[in-house]
Amino acid sequence: MSAVCPTCRSPIDSSSVEGLCPACLFTGLLETHDDPAASGAMSSDLAPGTMLGPFRIERLLGKGGMATVYEAYEGGVLERVVALKVLPPEFLHDGTFASRFTQEARFAAALEHSNIVPIYASGINDGIPWMSMRLITGGTVADLLAQDSSGIDGEQLWKILHGVAEALDYAHARGVIHRDIKPSNILLDKDGRAYISDFGLALLMEGGERFTQTRTALGTPRYMAPEQAIGLGVDARCDIYSLGVVGYEMLTGTTPFRGSALGILKQHLEDPVPVPARTVVSEARFDVLKKALAKKPGDRWQSAGQFIAELATTASMTGKRRQYSVVVRWAWVTAALSAGLFLLWSAASLAPPPSGVAQPTPPAAAQPIEAAPPLTQPAGSVTPPTPAPSIRPSSRPPATTPSSSQINTQSPTQASSPPPPPSPVSSPGPPQPTTTPDVGGTASVNAPPAAGEVIVPPPVVSTPPAEPVGDVVTNPERIGTLRPDYPRNARTAKIEGDVRLEVVILPNGRVGQIRVLYSPNPALNNAAIRAAQQSTYKPGLRNGKPDTFTIEVTVSFRLQ
Repeated sequence: MSAVCPTCRSPIDSSSVEGLCPACLFTGLLETHDDPAASGAMSSDLAPGTMLGPFRIERLLGKGGMATVYEAYEGGVLERVVALKVLPPEFLHDGTFASRFTQEARFAAALEHSNIVPIYASGINDGIPWMSMRLITGGTVADLLAQDSSGIDGEQLWKILHGVAEALDYAHARGVIHRDIKPSNILLDKDGRAYISDFGLALLMEGGERFTQTRTALGTPRYMAPEQAIGLGVDARCDIYSLGVVGYEMLTGTTPFRGSALGILKQHLEDPVPVPARTVVSEARFDVLKKALAKKPGDRWQSAGQFIAELATTASMTGKRRQYSVVVRWAWVTAALSAGLFLLWSAASLAPPPSGVAQPTPPAAAQPIEAAPPLTQPAGSVTPPTPAPSIRPSSRPPATTPSSSQINTQSPTQASSPPPPPSPVSSPGPPQPTTTPDVGGTASVNAPPAAGEVIVPPPVVSTPPAEPVGDVVTNPERIGTLRPDYPRNARTAKIEGDVRLEVVILPNGRVGQIRVLYSPNPALNNAAIRAAQQSTYKPGLRNGKPDTFTIEVTVSFRLQ
C-alpha cells in the first residue's frame, strides 16, 4: 500500500525523503532557505573532487533552499571553470519534474542578455539535476548589503538597478518570468555589472497546465508579491514587486517587512509599506517605491524599466533641490551683507563733521540754475544738505552776499554774452572768487569759505555692484551616431517612431540617469535607453570646467 504525505495527504512513494510529497518538501525548503544548516540537512554536499557528469567539483560556493552552487571544472574539449548549480535529487520523485526541468533550462539558455547569467548546459547525472553557467566572481548584492547596513547609494546603485530592470524587461518580452528576484540572485562581476541568476528555475508566463496542476508558492517570503503568497497566477508584475523590495532594501538597508515566513507573507498581503526616514528616502522617491509595491498588480509600474527610470529621476530632483537651497542660502547672505553696508553708510553720512572743518563745494547741477547764496552760521553749527531749487534762468545780475563772495551762474543761452560787472567794493576785503566758465555754460567757483562757514557735502551714493556675468556654457557633444538595435517584436508588429529621452551627462562624459519623456510604444523604450547608455560624449563645460548637464536625446526607429 502506498504511503501518503502527512501534510497534504497526497499519495507518495515509500522512499520519499522525510515522508513528504515533492510540493510539501519544496515548501519546507522554502521556509528554511535562509538557514544553511536546516537546508543542508535535506541533502548532502558534494565533496571536492567528486565527478558529476563531465564536471569535477572544486569547492562549494553557496547554498539555498532551491539548489547548491559549486565551482566546478569542465573537462573534455572545453576545459573551463564554471558555476554548477545542483538541485536536490528528491525533486525527481515528481514524475513531471524531469521534463519540466529540461524545458525550463532550454528556455533559460535561450535568454541572451548582457545582464543575465548565461546557461551553458543542463542535465541529470546519477539522479542529480544540474545546470552549468558562467562563473561570476564579484559576489552578490546580498554581499554588498551585508558590508553596509545603511544600504547602497550613488552610481553603483543605479548601475545595478538599471541592469536588472533591462534584463527583466528582456525576459518578460519573451514570456519568461523569474519569480524569485532577490539580492542573492543578483550577481556582480569585478566591474560591478549586475547579472540575474536562476532564470532556469522560473516558470513560464503562459505555462498554464502544460507541466503541472499545482500552484506551489515559488519565491522567497521577504521578496514575494502578494499574489504569489496566496498561490494565484502571476505575470511579469510579480517581478516588478520583488524588484521594488530589492530597491527598498538597497536604499534603506532593510526589507519593508520582517519576521517569520508566515508573518512576512501576511504583511505583504495586508500591511502598508513602512515609510522610511525622509533623510534616507525622500518623499518623491518613496512614492515611486510605493507604486512598485502596490498590493494589486494593476496598480504597479507596468515595466521594470519604467519603474527604475522614475526612481532615477528622484535622484536628479534631489540634486536640483540641494543646488537650489545652496543658491537661496547665498542669496540671503548677500542680502544681509548689503543691508549691513547700507546701514554703515547711513550712519557715516548722517554723522556731523568736526567743528571748523571746511567741506568741498558740491558739484554744479546738470541744468543751469540761479544758485542760492550760501548761508553763514556760527562756528560748530551744521547745515543739513538740501536739494537745489529749480529756478528758471534770469537775466538779472546775481545778488551779492554779506560775505563779499559772488556766484555767477549763466544759462546756456547767456554763455556767449559778457558777464555782468561785479558789484563795487567800497573797502578792501577778502579776495574775490574767480569764476571759470564751464563747457555747458555754467560757472564753477573756486573761492575759500568765509571764516566760520561750514558747507556740508551731499551724501555719497555708492554705485550698486554690477550684475554677475552669466555662465559661459559649452554643451556636451555626442561622439559618433546613435545606432539602436531594433527590437524584434517591435519590428514584427511594425512599431516605429521616435523615443525622446532625458539624459544626464556626467563631467567625465559618461551617461548617467536616463528618463523616457515620450515613446510611441513601450516596446521601443529599452532599446532606446540601451542605445543612449552606450553613447559617449565630449564633456560639457561651465566656465571652462567640466560639469554635469541634462540634455534631451531622440532615438529614432524606422522600418525603412
